[in-house]
Amino acid sequence: MIAHEYFDFPSAGAEAGFSETQMRELFDRTLAEHHGDCMMAELRMLRTCSAVAKGYCTVEEAMAAGPGSSPRPDFRVAEGRQAPMRIASLRDK
Repeated sequence: MIAHEYFDFPSAGAEAGFSETQMRELFDRTLAEHHGDCMMAELRMLRTCSAVAKGYCTVEEAMAAGPGSSPRPDFRVAEGRQAPMRIASLRDK
């Protein structure tokens, strides 16, 4: 299992269907994107695993995200997927 310091993203990843190899590859990319900031990389991993578990994207879509976007899944609504709830800001009122 991948060592973690801030967030238990390895457990979330396993529940979402990521293999340990996929988790390691994704974490290495994410850590590089966040310039070695472990907390931000782990938070991004946790959010990605959560998105996969909730059906907003697939493991394959998360793994295919390119530089500058990995692993930020596309949250646009696809057929059969529920749209994420939007939190209204004060400007919207």
